[in-house]
Amino acid sequence: MDKEDNNVISNIELKIEFLEKRYEDANRFFKFTLSVITGTIVILSIILAYFSVASKKEVTDAIREMDRKLKFSLSKL
Repeated sequence: MDKEDNNVISNIELKIEFLEKRYEDANRFFKFTLSVITGTIVILSIILAYFSVASKKEVTDAIREMDRKLKFSLSKL
């Protein structure tokens, strides 16, 4: 019985070591994946903020240009 108990304990220890390794691998994978997703979101947010500022400037410039043309055409009347 002692030998069988030792074999069972040894098998359990091997399974625990295997599961620990699998857990570490999965944990490393998810940390990497989360880092990639977070980095992608940050980069896309920066690009979106840039386009937002650029479009606001573009609209402001267009309004000024239309206002200038309107004043010019009204002054001709």
